[in-house]
Amino acid sequence: MLTVKNKVNKRLIQKLQTDENAPYHGQKNGKDKLFFSSTNSGTPKEFPTLNIVSLGEPSISDDLEHRTQCAIISNIEIKAYTNTNVTSAFDLMDYAGDIMLDMGYSLVGDSPQDISDGTANIVVARFRRIVGTGDKLY
Repeated sequence: MLTVKNKVNKRLIQKLQTDENAPYHGQKNGKDKLFFSSTNSGTPKEFPTLNIVSLGEPSISDDLEHRTQCAIISNIEIKAYTNTNVTSAFDLMDYAGDIMLDMGYSLVGDSPQDISDGTANIVVARFRRIVGTGDKLY
C-alpha cells in the first residue's frame, strides 16, 4: 500500500529540530524543549507539543486490475499546544505549516481554540496532498 504518513512525521520533526530559525531550536531539555506526539489522546502532559496525526490516506487511483494503488490523498492534522500564550502556538504552527507547504501540501483548514480547563492553548491546521507512486516529499 502507498503511504506517506511516517515520512511526513519524520520530515517535520527533522526540520523543526535542525533548522536554526525554527521555534524552540536547540532546546534539548528544560522548559523550552519541543515535544512531539502522533496520537489523539487529548491534551499533552508536556509543553510545547506538536501533535501530528494522519487522518487517512484514501486511494484515488488504482491500476487497471485494481490490485495496486497509484495515488492517494494524504490528510494530515497538526495541533500546536503551548501553555504560555496563543501567539507562541501560532508561531509554532506557522513554521510547521511552512514545512508542509514545502512538501506540496495545501492548507485546507485552521482554527485557534482554547482548551476549556485553561491549561493550554491550541492551534489546529489540516493539510491535504495527492501523492502518486514515486512522488517525493521535499
